[in-house]
Amino acid sequence: MTQKNRIQNDEARSLTDAFQELRQSQARTVELNPYAKKHRKAKKENHTVKIKCSKKEKDLSSKFEVKTLEKKSPFHKAKQKKNKLNQTIFSKKANDKKYTKTPSGRIRTKGVSVFTLSLSAFCFVVLFANYNFATNTSYIEPTISTEEFEANQKAYNLEEIIQTNISVTKTKNKSTEEREIPFHTTYRDNSFLPKGEQVITQPGTVGREKVTVVRTYENDQLIEEKCISSTMLQEPIEQIVDVGTSEFLAKYKVHIGDTMYLTKDSILKESANSSSKNIITIKKNLDVQLLELSGDWCKVSYNGTQGYIEASALTSATINPEMVEKNRIEKILSTVDPYMALNKPSGLTLDDFKRILSGNSQDQNKVFEQNAVYFYETEQKYNINGVFLAAVGIHESQWGTSNIANDKKNLFGYGAYDNDAYGSSYTFTTYQEGIDLVAKIFVKYYINPAGTPIYDGEIAQAKYYNGPTVSGINVRYASDPEWHTKVFSIMEDLYQKL
Repeated sequence: MTQKNRIQNDEARSLTDAFQELRQSQARTVELNPYAKKHRKAKKENHTVKIKCSKKEKDLSSKFEVKTLEKKSPFHKAKQKKNKLNQTIFSKKANDKKYTKTPSGRIRTKGVSVFTLSLSAFCFVVLFANYNFATNTSYIEPTISTEEFEANQKAYNLEEIIQTNISVTKTKNKSTEEREIPFHTTYRDNSFLPKGEQVITQPGTVGREKVTVVRTYENDQLIEEKCISSTMLQEPIEQIVDVGTSEFLAKYKVHIGDTMYLTKDSILKESANSSSKNIITIKKNLDVQLLELSGDWCKVSYNGTQGYIEASALTSATINPEMVEKNRIEKILSTVDPYMALNKPSGLTLDDFKRILSGNSQDQNKVFEQNAVYFYETEQKYNINGVFLAAVGIHESQWGTSNIANDKKNLFGYGAYDNDAYGSSYTFTTYQEGIDLVAKIFVKYYINPAGTPIYDGEIAQAKYYNGPTVSGINVRYASDPEWHTKVFSIMEDLYQKL
């Protein structure tokens, strides 16, 4: 067979035969590559193995594959034959006008068949693909084990994503409404309050505004709210709170204006220093009203008189509860003097009367101890000092031991005259009856000015009135000029028993 016939034979080969030869060539190339075997074995076992090899081994493998491909490929052989044919034809027909030589040395014909051009293009594509396949046979796949792939817990569930997004419904709603605006609170230190105590001096007021709001809902659930406009309707009013800083007030648990008590006799001063002018002496246990704090001094009011007193001389009922009772007794005792008014109650309680009229050695028959309650009741009914009334009875009856007291239940010698005291004196059925009558006589004729409203709608006659004091009563009640001194001395003794 001539060379021309062989070329025509090759061109007449079908595409199916060409692809079959290409597969066989690739298979032989892989068989000859030792590293490809390892790769194929790993792939067959359903996991990848990273093949470690040096750069020299990779280069050798690549060269081996390309060289093998060039030797075994039928298209390479066809190309060689075609090149030889072109050289032969060119040399024999160099002068033939049907052939031309390109600058690169190639022979180009003027009338090339369509089949020849198609075959040439196909060969080029096949050779390029075969070359890529050969050079990439040493590619090492990423090492991802089957176990790692199966353990992936973050795999996307496409069906779930689709269902979720299909069911999501977003809506927006625009509305106008009124809202409250919170007020601001300011705290101020106040030295006239106990430390730590808070007092609201100006209550806060909540403001109001009109707002336009856009709300976004996702499946009827609010996910976003935006205020796009607002209009002030009423400004909020600030709240002011005073916070106490006074350790003195906190110590005694008192406030300005409260009552405090003296722990010792003290002098009321004109100003807050010891060298200032004295105003009055206040006895121990008496109370004052706290007005101001001034360092170690306190401004106080005592019976309407204001001045300064040392803070160390004061205490409170919270710290010393017994001061309340001591103060009450001290107030009673502070009113006891020869010129005290007798046309008002003594201020003693029933227990006080029982206390001062009990346990007296002179009261041998316990007349006054047993009738203490009647002296208290008489004071309440007729507005007369019950201690004075008891002192008169003690003086006139010698503590209930006189004949008139024992025989006639008359503790006061009422109605008796000097020439016949026993015979002229009144007789009572009980001591209570005599106490009640004598109290009315004093109120109506001796201790109240004329016209003064007294008991049972009556008014005072003031027939023997010379002032509401013991000495004033002495003028018309007793012939003894020292009567008032003796009676007042008994009064003092009784008061001291408090």
